[in-house]
Amino acid sequence: MNTFDGSVLGPLTVDSRTLKTNYNVADNSTGAHELWLRGGFEWALSNNIAIKDQAYDYRAKRHYFDSETYAFNLDTSTIDRDRFFVTHDQHVFGNNADLVWDSGFFSMENRLATQLQVSRNDITFAQEGNPDTFPADTVSVLNPNPGFYGVPEPNIRNSHLDTLDGSVEDRLKVTPMLALVGGIRVDDFRLARDGINFDGTVPAGQPFTKNWTPVSYRAAYTFEPIRGLTFYSMYATAFDPAAAGIFSVTPGTSLELTSSRIYETGVKQLFWDNKAEWTLAAYDLARRNVYVQINETTSTLAGEIRTKGVELAGAVRPVEDVKLWANAALTQARYVNFNFEGSSWSGNTPSNVAPLIVNAGASYRFSRWRWPVEFGGSVRHVASRYLFEDNATTMQAYTTGDVYAFVDIPSRDLPWQGLDKMRVTFRVRNIANTVYAAWADPGYPDQVLLGAPRTYELSASAKW
Repeated sequence: MNTFDGSVLGPLTVDSRTLKTNYNVADNSTGAHELWLRGGFEWALSNNIAIKDQAYDYRAKRHYFDSETYAFNLDTSTIDRDRFFVTHDQHVFGNNADLVWDSGFFSMENRLATQLQVSRNDITFAQEGNPDTFPADTVSVLNPNPGFYGVPEPNIRNSHLDTLDGSVEDRLKVTPMLALVGGIRVDDFRLARDGINFDGTVPAGQPFTKNWTPVSYRAAYTFEPIRGLTFYSMYATAFDPAAAGIFSVTPGTSLELTSSRIYETGVKQLFWDNKAEWTLAAYDLARRNVYVQINETTSTLAGEIRTKGVELAGAVRPVEDVKLWANAALTQARYVNFNFEGSSWSGNTPSNVAPLIVNAGASYRFSRWRWPVEFGGSVRHVASRYLFEDNATTMQAYTTGDVYAFVDIPSRDLPWQGLDKMRVTFRVRNIANTVYAAWADPGYPDQVLLGAPRTYELSASAKW
């Protein structure tokens, strides 16, 4: 569908001559300046009590100035373009403090962990606000004249999110085989927001403040009937702050917290003299009041996303110097109670969720050589995914392969004293040079991100 006029394009084929065509304006610019400072300490008060503390301060200035969205116009066989810019002025600072106490409870091992977190996230957005700039112009498909951006007209939004979190978790080892884990977390979120539009008007419903004080829980067990074989199950809840309220220029009208609930159970085993291992896990996840990006400036609220899945992974060394591994994930995700602009998307699959992902690889190491060398490769298969929440467009399944070789140079053959060894690696990614859709941003339903073409990489790392 054409973003600008709403016309339905139907099935189309992308002309290969356009795979490297740039439809951006000539004066586009993207950049960022960031500074992250952090420091802390660890203090062992005794042999069973330890305190860890970290303070941090992060500042960032970012800007994006370009034509952001391109849509094919079926009537004119040209490309419609918009104008988009956004600037961020962000400051995040806070402190995390942890205390761990190892003790006994009626001769049973016990570990108590507590955490206190405090932070503030201040961010000011300036973003193109004049609706008359969407779209701004039209260019040809094969020989676009880039042109220039024009005069920006910004909407400005200021957001302040204060967070105070406290949590307590306890692990009790009832027997050498059985451990019980439980925890509770209390959050206090406070969001304040104000702004002004490009035409000098004050946005509807602003300024405002909003407070939330959710309480979340978790409980789990681990059971190891024989050495190396562990069963586990867990239940946990969690809450996210109003992400759309602080990170979107035009958030949805709701300011509900996003809540999550997860059940997970599984088994892990390490056996055959530690030469083989496997893991099986199954989970059921529910996220309620989920913010969904609809376009580059607006998000809306979906009632719920229900996700069920099974994951299986294994690795083995059948003979010395040979490694084989594989993993697979089966996922079913569905929207529940999701209506937008008169359409029901309940039962649809969220964008970018693949029902099946499989990875596998193998390697062989010549460990007895003076300079040990390893050769290996891997393959990855990702099933079809949907481009947008309406499930009208499919990104086809793809399979890619990588190969690599590395050599370990021991310290005796290195000219630099103090180095333990150096590893030199050569890697080829996407060896078949497959062209595929790797990801789609639901905020830009006309676009997909193509996977990287065949790529050659040479790297070196050293340990001392």
